[in-house]
Amino acid sequence: MQQAVQYLSTQYAEPITIELMAETLGYNRAYLSTLFKQHTGVTPVTFLLRLRLDKARHLLRERTELTVEQIASSVGFQDPLYFSKQFKRLYHTSPTEYRQSLKP
Repeated sequence: MQQAVQYLSTQYAEPITIELMAETLGYNRAYLSTLFKQHTGVTPVTFLLRLRLDKARHLLRERTELTVEQIASSVGFQDPLYFSKQFKRLYHTSPTEYRQSLKP
């Protein structure tokens, strides 16, 4: 499972599917998903989503010259609206509100 976590951690900005990850690592998709959840407590899809949102939160803090849309794209979200919805669901604030809350 270390390989799977490493794979997601390095490829998070790419359009990843669990099928592709399983194939790359030499596992059956369902088997990989089951093992991954036992090891991490979350599904690979949830892990990837949280990883992308965590990277985005970091970029919102550190790269103020980038737009929310640019950040969403850079961490692997094709749809900025979906990114904003997921960000708000996890952090209880929109990406824009989060960024504004950091200003002195």
